[in-house]
Parts: sequence; C-alpha cells; structure tokens
Amino acid sequence: MFFGKKNSLCKRLFALVMCIALVLGFITVVDKPLKAEAASASYNEDYAWQVLDIVNQERAAAGLPALTMDKKLIESAKVRAVEITSVFDHTRPDGSSCFTAFPSGLGWRGENIAAGQKSPSAVMTGWMNSAGHKANILSKNFKSIGIACYYVPGSQYGYYWVQCFGGTVLEAASSSSTVYNGVDYSAVYDYDYYINKYADLKAAFGNNSSAALAHFVNNGMNEGRQACADFNVNIYKNNYVDLQKAFGSNLKSYYLHYINNGKREGRNAKTSIVGSTASTTTTTTTSGAPTVYNGVDYSAVYDYNYYINKYGDLRAAFGTNSSAALAHFVNNGMKEGRQASASFNVQVYKNNYADLRNAFGSDLKSYYLHYIRNGKRENRNAVTSIGTGSSQSTTSASGAPTVYDGIDYSAVYDYNYYINKYADLRAAFGTNSTAALAHFVKNGMKEGRQAKADFNVMTYKNRYADLQNAFGSDLKQYYLHYIRYGIRENRSAK
Repeated sequence: MFFGKKNSLCKRLFALVMCIALVLGFITVVDKPLKAEAASASYNEDYAWQVLDIVNQERAAAGLPALTMDKKLIESAKVRAVEITSVFDHTRPDGSSCFTAFPSGLGWRGENIAAGQKSPSAVMTGWMNSAGHKANILSKNFKSIGIACYYVPGSQYGYYWVQCFGGTVLEAASSSSTVYNGVDYSAVYDYDYYINKYADLKAAFGNNSSAALAHFVNNGMNEGRQACADFNVNIYKNNYVDLQKAFGSNLKSYYLHYINNGKREGRNAKTSIVGSTASTTTTTTTSGAPTVYNGVDYSAVYDYNYYINKYGDLRAAFGTNSSAALAHFVNNGMKEGRQASASFNVQVYKNNYADLRNAFGSDLKSYYLHYIRNGKRENRNAVTSIGTGSSQSTTSASGAPTVYDGIDYSAVYDYNYYINKYADLRAAFGTNSTAALAHFVKNGMKEGRQAKADFNVMTYKNRYADLQNAFGSDLKQYYLHYIRYGIRENRSAK
C-alpha cells in the first residue's frame, strides 16, 4: 500500500483498494492470534539483505534504480514483523494504520507482508506473483526500503516477512552480514574492506553485499584475497610451519583455521613473525630478519620478506627461517639471478651498463656484489631500464622481459609471439624486447591485441558474463583480471 501527496478523497479510495489487493493477493489474513514463542524468536539479518538483493535485481530488470536499505525503515519493519505474528494485517494490533509505525518525512509509503516462506527467494517469488506486492516492489515512487525477517520457532508460520517502502532515504544502512551457510566469516571478512580493496569486486558487487560475501567464500579465499585488515592469508601461512605442513597451498584452509582456531589461540595473521637460528649475521632489516652473512651486508640487494614471498619454493623451504633464507640467497640465489629486493633487479642492472657486462659477463653474482660495494653509492639504476621507463623482474624463456612496473604479464604476453603476429610491431620493435613490452602494456591491451597463444581477450570477455558486467568494453581490465585471478580460477581464454 502506498500514499502520496494528492487529493485526500482519491488517496483514501486508492489506499483502500491497495490494502485489499496487498492482503488478499498473497496470503489469507489470520483471524486469531498466533502462539509465538517470543523468548526464542530472532531476526535473520542475512535473509533481510538477501531479499534486498533480489528486489534490486527485479528493479534493474525493469529498468528502475535500486532501493536503498534505510536504518529507520528497518526498525519499522522489525516492529511490524513482531506485530503480524499476532495480527496478520496492514492494521496494527491497536487498530491504527500500519503507517503509524513508519518514520515521518518519507512522502510515499508502502508495505508488503508475508508469512510461512522459508527463504528469501521463496518470499520474493510469492510477492512478485502478486500484482499488489509487485506494484510496490517495482514502484517508481519508492527510493528506500526496510526489510525484516522474523523467525519464531513453534509459531503457526515460523517465518514472518515485512517490507516497508519510502519515497525518501532518511538514513542509509550498510550490510554487516558475515554469515554464509551457517559459518561466520567476520574474523577474516569485512564487506567494505573487500570491495574497496579490489576494483573488479567493487564494480561487480558494490551494491550487492550478499553476492560479495558469496564471492569471497566461493572464490576469494581460494585466490588468497584479503578481506579484512586483521587477516592476511600469506602472512598467516608463512608465520606457522604447522599450518604449512597441514594445509600446503590450500589457501582456503588457512582462513578456516583462523576462524575456527587461530584467532582464539592468539595467532598472528597481520605481521610477519621472523624465525631465528644460529648464524653469522650481525645486522637485521627493519622486520628483524638478518641481512649480513659472513661479514657482508646484503641489505642493498636483499629483503627477507620480499624474497620468500616472491618465490613459492623458498617460502615453503624457509618461510619461518630467515637465516636459512639469507644463506640460500648468498650461496644460490644470486647465481640464479633471483630478485630479493624491490630496489635491485640483476637483469636490469646488467642490461643498463655496458661497462659491467664487459667486466662480469654472465657471472650474475658479481653484479649483486658490485652494486653493494659501488653501484648504489654511484647512484646506478637497478630498477628501471634506462631510456624505457619499464620495470623488469622476470624474463620469458627467450630472455625477453615480461614484467613492467612491477606487474608480470607472462600469463598474457610472449615477446616472440607478439612481434611475429603483428608486422607493424615487428618493424618497430623487432630487436627491442623492452620497447615491445612497453607497447603491449600501454597500447596493445587497449587495442585488444593478442600477445600469447593461450590468451585471446575477446574469447575471455565473451565467455564470462560476470566479467562483462564488471569491465564492459575496457579490454585492458580483462587482461589484468586473467593475470591476477583468472588463471588461478582455471578460467579459459583460449
């Protein structure tokens, strides 16, 4: 039922018609008080927000703007939900109109009620199959809504549902639901943090809190996404050897362990805990990890946290043993050309300076040592390729770079494939792999160019509706999504 600021006689007649339609259109009015066991009754907040999601899906399908959940209307809906357990009507138990439970200042007002439906989808199906209820849900006059699901064990209908509609948003509410299929994820999940941290999620689920939580449970944990300031799954994993042995690379298990046990045990999932063993170190990084080995300070080219987080094999072997990690870097990592600091990339350093190549050739360890002893003091550049503005940290099998400004594009880019596929690129960059990568990042992705046999951006876009909803025609975002998440989710772009 809804009222507006119109002729009073018309308003009363219209209200009477709508009230009859709303009541008789869905469920028979109860003619006697229900025996509600109020002492064990409870509101199901999660169900209420799920109803909102379905309401806004129906409105979107009809070309209407979403309704905003309003804090004051939620309170009205909760009051009315209790009242309809005894008098199932749009008239309150004291004989007054249902709208006397609404806050003032709404303009247009409306109410839907129901009882007996056991799920949000069930109650919404009933309402959408009733002309009067559907009219409220799809009314252009409404901008706000308050929803309540009240469960009373042992009562006549069990579940009682109320929707209170308003023509104005008085005080917007945000979902605080963290429960999914009976599990409370609040120890590792916060809706606002989650969607604000990841642009793709904000685009897809910014107005759909239930869908965001479902994504986190079904996908986000497997992808290692952080959804709470107090829980970082990689830190949690690296901090505890017993968990690594128990769960290996199954990231979701770390989240669940923290929820079920870790938080209660006081385990740390926020800051790295550095292990220590007897060694020849004399100084440490700011995190407490050693950087000196046999009298040489490697801090100019080495950072423990960077090193083990960059390489899965090292994290598995030395994740809690910082001294052993340093020993590996000195005795093996430098020879292998491993990057251990954001401030030093040996391939970049080597390629930037002909005098060093003449002096050291392919002896990679010597480049690290030169930078420690002389290069840093001389302000030599070991981060970006001189003259290109690119930042490299890995190369393809052919030796061509695949990392630009800290992002590894190897999942969607291969230098040889790229220049051989496009004659204009071959002519322009055929012998300059760094410039070819820069072109791909700055232009190729926007143009939808294919740079690897295993990734075709149009195939990827057309195959997944959720990505289309999130990114639309912004082709670059499809490449980035595949790099960050799609390949781990076993999505196909071929």
